[in-house]
Amino acid sequence: KQQTPIIDDDFRDNVSQFLREAEDQYAKAQLTEDMRSALFQQVQGYVPDLCFDSNGCRLVQRVVELVRGDEQRKLVGELQGFVSAAVADQHGNHVIQRCIEMMWNADVHFILEELQLAYSPSELAKHRYGCRVFQRMIEHFDSSQLDSFVDGLVENAKELCFDEFGNYVI
Repeated sequence: KQQTPIIDDDFRDNVSQFLREAEDQYAKAQLTEDMRSALFQQVQGYVPDLCFDSNGCRLVQRVVELVRGDEQRKLVGELQGFVSAAVADQHGNHVIQRCIEMMWNADVHFILEELQLAYSPSELAKHRYGCRVFQRMIEHFDSSQLDSFVDGLVENAKELCFDEFGNYVI
C-alpha cells in the first residue's frame, strides 16, 4: 500500500536543512554512507509527490545524485507509473531528466517503456517539457533502445523542424 504523505512546511524544512548539511559535507568530500542512507530515508516513499513540487523536485534530483546503488534504484523506482504525468509537469520533467542522466539505462528503462505507451514520438517531441526528456533519452539511451522513437521522428522530421519544441529534438 502506498503511503499518503503530507508534505508540509516542517517536512520541507527538515529535509532541506538535512540536505544543506549533507551538501556541506559533500563539498568537503566527506559525505559518509550513513549520511547517504539518511538522505535516502528522508525522501523514500515520497518521491512521486515531491517531484511535482517546485522545491521537492530539486530535492529529489539532488538526492538521486548523492545516493548510490540499491538506494538510488529504489528511489527512482518509485516513479514507475508516474512517468507520463511527471514528463508533462513543469517540475516533474526535471526529475525524469536527472534520472536518465544519472542512472544506468537498465535501471530507467521503465521510463522509455512508459513514454512509448503514453506518447507518439512526434507528440513527445512537440511537448513543452517532453522535448527536454526526449533530448536526454537521445543523449543517454543506446540507439537500439530508441529505434521506434527515432523512426517516428524521421517520419515527421519536416513538421518537427518547424515546431516550437520539436526542433530541439531534431
